[in-house]
Amino acid sequence: MPVLKKHQPMLFELGEAALVSIEEGRRMSGNESRSSFYRALAAGEMDAVKRGRRTLVSVDSIRRRLDALPKAAFGASKPANSKLEA
Repeated sequence: MPVLKKHQPMLFELGEAALVSIEEGRRMSGNESRSSFYRALAAGEMDAVKRGRRTLVSVDSIRRRLDALPKAAFGASKPANSKLEA
């Protein structure tokens, strides 16, 4: 088993499935709040398992959740020298 450095993420490989801790899952999700992350888990938006007292979240389910987010829309920018109409 490899030696982990102090701040290296905990990643558990089980065959093809990869599991991460709640904290690492939150970081992967863009540092969302603990409450929001746990609500998503409770709603079944991600898959999680227990290993002893630890809750581990499937990386694949985190990716699926992120892929389901709507794309950001940005308006067309106006030329710098255009005048605003009153």
